[in-house]
Amino acid sequence: MEKNGYIHIYMGDGKGKTTCALGLAFRSIGAGFRVMMVQFLKNWHTSELDSIKLLGDRFEIYRIESKKSFTYNLNEEQLNLLREEIKVELNKAKEFINSGKYDLIILDEVLGAIQGGFIDEAEIIEVMRNKPKSLELVLTGRNASQTLIDNADLVSKIDKVKHYYDDGILARVGIEY
Repeated sequence: MEKNGYIHIYMGDGKGKTTCALGLAFRSIGAGFRVMMVQFLKNWHTSELDSIKLLGDRFEIYRIESKKSFTYNLNEEQLNLLREEIKVELNKAKEFINSGKYDLIILDEVLGAIQGGFIDEAEIIEVMRNKPKSLELVLTGRNASQTLIDNADLVSKIDKVKHYYDDGILARVGIEY
Protein backbone atom coordinates (compact mmCIF):
# COMPACT_ATOMS: atom_id res chain seq x y z
CA MET A 1 0.00 0.00 0.00
CA GLU A 2 1.41 3.37 -1.02
CA LYS A 3 1.64 5.98 1.72
CA ASN A 4 -0.05 9.33 1.35
CA GLY A 5 2.09 12.44 1.39
CA TYR A 6 0.48 15.72 2.30
CA ILE A 7 1.03 19.37 1.51
CA HIS A 8 1.95 21.67 4.39
CA ILE A 9 2.07 25.46 4.41
CA TYR A 10 3.91 27.25 7.21
CA MET A 11 3.09 30.94 6.92
CA GLY A 12 2.81 34.19 8.86
CA ASP A 13 4.82 37.13 10.08
CA GLY A 14 6.24 35.28 13.08
CA LYS A 15 9.71 33.80 13.49
CA GLY A 16 10.03 30.07 12.90
CA LYS A 17 8.58 29.02 9.55
CA THR A 18 11.85 27.65 8.17
CA THR A 19 12.71 26.32 11.62
CA CYS A 20 9.41 24.44 11.67
CA ALA A 21 10.15 22.92 8.26
CA LEU A 22 13.64 21.96 9.42
CA GLY A 23 12.17 20.32 12.51
CA LEU A 24 9.93 18.21 10.30
CA ALA A 25 12.96 17.33 8.15
CA PHE A 26 14.93 16.33 11.25
CA ARG A 27 12.10 14.07 12.41
CA SER A 28 11.68 12.60 8.91
CA ILE A 29 15.37 11.76 8.62
CA GLY A 30 15.07 9.86 11.90
CA ALA A 31 12.37 7.75 10.25
CA GLY A 32 14.63 7.00 7.29
CA PHE A 33 13.25 9.61 4.86
CA ARG A 34 15.29 11.40 2.23
CA VAL A 35 14.81 15.17 2.31
CA MET A 36 15.45 17.98 -0.19
CA MET A 37 15.11 21.67 0.62
CA VAL A 38 15.06 24.26 -2.15
CA GLN A 39 15.62 27.74 -0.74
CA PHE A 40 14.23 30.69 -2.65
CA LEU A 41 15.28 34.29 -1.88
CA LYS A 42 18.02 33.19 0.50
CA ASN A 43 21.58 33.62 -0.67
CA TRP A 44 23.52 34.36 2.48
CA HIS A 45 25.16 31.80 4.74
CA THR A 46 22.82 30.44 7.37
CA SER A 47 23.73 28.04 10.15
CA GLU A 48 21.26 25.40 8.95
CA LEU A 49 23.54 24.85 5.96
CA ASP A 50 26.26 23.64 8.33
CA SER A 51 23.79 21.46 10.25
CA ILE A 52 22.48 19.90 7.04
CA LYS A 53 26.02 18.93 6.03
CA LEU A 54 26.31 16.97 9.29
CA LEU A 55 23.28 14.85 8.34
CA GLY A 56 25.00 13.31 5.34
CA ASP A 57 23.19 12.28 2.19
CA ARG A 58 19.72 11.99 3.78
CA PHE A 59 19.25 15.78 3.61
CA GLU A 60 20.18 17.80 0.55
CA ILE A 61 19.77 21.49 -0.15
CA TYR A 62 19.62 23.43 -3.38
CA ARG A 63 19.97 27.19 -3.60
CA ILE A 64 21.64 29.77 -5.80
CA GLU A 65 24.08 31.82 -3.76
CA SER A 66 24.90 34.79 -5.96
CA LYS A 67 25.56 37.88 -3.88
CA LYS A 68 22.47 40.04 -3.64
CA SER A 69 20.77 42.25 -1.13
CA PHE A 70 17.12 42.22 -0.09
CA THR A 71 14.79 42.62 -3.08
CA TYR A 72 13.80 46.17 -2.12
CA ASN A 73 17.47 47.21 -2.46
CA LEU A 74 17.99 45.73 -5.95
CA ASN A 75 18.14 47.70 -9.19
CA GLU A 76 16.34 46.50 -12.33
CA GLU A 77 19.37 44.57 -13.65
CA GLN A 78 19.78 42.78 -10.33
CA LEU A 79 16.04 42.03 -10.18
CA ASN A 80 16.20 40.51 -13.67
CA LEU A 81 19.10 38.30 -12.58
CA LEU A 82 17.12 37.24 -9.52
CA ARG A 83 14.10 36.39 -11.70
CA GLU A 84 16.30 34.15 -13.84
CA GLU A 85 17.84 32.46 -10.80
CA ILE A 86 14.43 31.80 -9.27
CA LYS A 87 13.24 30.31 -12.56
CA VAL A 88 16.23 27.93 -12.43
CA GLU A 89 15.46 27.08 -8.78
CA LEU A 90 11.81 26.39 -9.57
CA ASN A 91 12.71 24.13 -12.49
CA LYS A 92 15.16 22.23 -10.26
CA ALA A 93 12.46 21.94 -7.58
CA LYS A 94 10.11 20.39 -10.15
CA GLU A 95 12.85 17.93 -11.14
CA PHE A 96 13.40 16.97 -7.50
CA ILE A 97 9.65 16.56 -6.95
CA ASN A 98 9.25 14.27 -9.95
CA SER A 99 12.49 12.32 -9.39
CA GLY A 100 11.04 9.84 -6.90
CA LYS A 101 14.27 10.20 -4.91
CA TYR A 102 12.83 12.18 -1.97
CA ASP A 103 10.17 11.55 0.65
CA LEU A 104 9.96 15.17 1.83
CA ILE A 105 10.63 18.33 -0.16
CA ILE A 106 10.66 21.79 1.39
CA LEU A 107 10.18 24.84 -0.83
CA ASP A 108 11.53 27.40 1.60
CA GLU A 109 10.38 31.00 1.02
CA VAL A 110 8.47 29.99 -2.11
CA LEU A 111 5.55 32.04 -0.82
CA GLY A 112 7.80 35.12 -0.77
CA ALA A 113 8.89 34.39 -4.32
CA ILE A 114 5.22 34.27 -5.35
CA GLN A 115 4.35 37.42 -3.41
CA GLY A 116 7.33 39.23 -4.96
CA GLY A 117 6.12 38.36 -8.45
CA PHE A 118 9.09 36.07 -9.20
CA ILE A 119 6.96 32.92 -9.52
CA ASP A 120 3.47 32.66 -10.96
CA GLU A 121 1.20 31.21 -8.29
CA ALA A 122 -0.46 29.02 -10.94
CA GLU A 123 2.85 27.14 -11.37
CA ILE A 124 2.93 26.27 -7.68
CA ILE A 125 -0.73 25.24 -7.71
CA GLU A 126 0.11 22.91 -10.59
CA VAL A 127 3.05 21.49 -8.61
CA MET A 128 0.78 20.95 -5.61
CA ARG A 129 -1.93 19.23 -7.65
CA ASN A 130 0.48 17.01 -9.57
CA LYS A 131 3.01 16.02 -6.93
CA PRO A 132 3.63 12.29 -6.48
CA LYS A 133 1.01 10.82 -4.14
CA SER A 134 3.56 9.66 -1.57
CA LEU A 135 5.61 12.89 -1.45
CA GLU A 136 5.33 15.17 1.58
CA LEU A 137 5.61 18.78 0.33
CA VAL A 138 6.20 21.86 2.49
CA LEU A 139 5.86 25.50 1.41
CA THR A 140 7.07 28.32 3.65
CA GLY A 141 6.83 32.10 3.60
CA ARG A 142 4.88 34.99 5.02
CA ASN A 143 1.66 34.98 3.00
CA ALA A 144 -0.36 32.35 1.19
CA SER A 145 -3.37 33.14 -0.94
CA GLN A 146 -6.69 31.44 -0.28
CA THR A 147 -6.11 29.34 -3.42
CA LEU A 148 -2.80 28.02 -2.05
CA ILE A 149 -4.44 27.35 1.32
CA ASP A 150 -7.33 25.52 -0.38
CA ASN A 151 -4.84 23.25 -2.18
CA ALA A 152 -2.89 22.40 0.99
CA ASP A 153 -3.70 19.70 3.52
CA LEU A 154 -2.19 21.41 6.56
CA VAL A 155 -1.73 25.15 7.10
CA SER A 156 -0.02 26.59 10.16
CA LYS A 157 0.07 30.32 10.73
CA ILE A 158 2.95 31.57 12.83
CA ASP A 159 2.08 35.03 14.10
CA LYS A 160 4.39 37.47 15.82
CA VAL A 161 3.09 38.41 19.23
CA LYS A 162 6.35 39.95 20.42
CA HIS A 163 9.87 39.99 18.97
CA TYR A 164 13.11 41.48 20.28
CA TYR A 165 13.81 42.74 16.75
CA ASP A 166 11.28 45.49 17.54
CA ASP A 167 13.65 46.60 20.33
CA GLY A 168 16.58 46.89 17.91
CA ILE A 169 18.04 43.40 18.43
CA LEU A 170 19.35 42.24 15.06
CA ALA A 171 19.34 38.69 13.71
CA ARG A 172 21.77 36.44 15.59
CA VAL A 173 23.91 33.58 14.28
CA GLY A 174 22.52 30.20 15.32
CA ILE A 175 19.16 31.67 16.33
CA GLU A 176 17.76 33.61 13.35
CA TYR A 177 20.24 32.41 10.75
